[in-house]
Amino acid sequence: MMCECGKTITGRGVTNRCRSCSQKGRLNHKWKGGIKHHKKGYIYTKNGNIKYQKMVGKNGYVLEHRIKMAQKLGRNLTKKEVVHHKNSIRNDNRIHNLQLMTENQHNQKKWRN
Repeated sequence: MMCECGKTITGRGVTNRCRSCSQKGRLNHKWKGGIKHHKKGYIYTKNGNIKYQKMVGKNGYVLEHRIKMAQKLGRNLTKKEVVHHKNSIRNDNRIHNLQLMTENQHNQKKWRN
């Protein structure tokens, strides 16, 4: 039997996919919907929207709060733009809790608090 990628399937597989194809993305048993949690509290998400592809890192993930702000503005964010969490809870990505600012504004805000 042949997999859709062209490899020959050996063994008693129940699917029509080879081992490497059946372990990618949504087909992997550890798939969590394309969401990763960072040790500092931020949420990373897999972004399939081509409009915001410039913001995606090499690993295919983007910070969720940055993608939400980009969607609100309807454009990609630049690397110099910072999305600040007003209540300082890094996984609270509700749009009314997010504020767009420059790096300088964000650095000044850190030292004032």
